Amino acid sequence: MKHCTDTRLGGWVQTLLEAADAGFPFEATARLLAHPLGPGLDGETWTRAQAKRPHGPQAWRALGAPETLFSLPPGAKRWAFVDALEHVLTSLDLRRGTLPWPRELLAYHALLDGLRHLPGPEEQVDLSSFAAPEGHLQVF
Repeated sequence: MKHCTDTRLGGWVQTLLEAADAGFPFEATARLLAHPLGPGLDGETWTRAQAKRPHGPQAWRALGAPETLFSLPPGAKRWAFVDALEHVLTSLDLRRGTLPWPRELLAYHALLDGLRHLPGPEEQVDLSSFAAPEGHLQVF
C-alpha cells in the first residue's frame, strides 16, 4: 500500500499537519512554505524569517505567511478538520499547483474524495489523532 507521502501533495499535507501540531516551529513551517506546492515567501521575507526564526502562527503572520495555513483547529469533530483542510487546499489553490504533474493532480482528487468518505465524521479528535494513520487520513 502506498503512503500519502509518496506524492508531492501528500508530503505537503503531512508537513502542514506536522507543523500545525507542533505549533508552527521555524523549521517545519519553512519546509511547508518552501515546498514545491507551498505558497512560499518573497526573497526579502525569507531573509527576515531566517534571521528571526519565527515560531507560532502569530510570528509567521507578522512576516506575511498566508492566514489560511493557521486555520486547522487543535481539536474538533472529524468533519470540521475535513472542512478546514479543504479550505486550506482551495485557498492556496493547490489544485493549480498540481497541474504540471498528472500524478499529483490524481492525488489531489483522491485526497478530496477520501476526505469526504472518512469514517466517524462526528467523532471528536485532536489534530494529532486526525493526522495519524489510524485516524484514517491516509486516503490518497
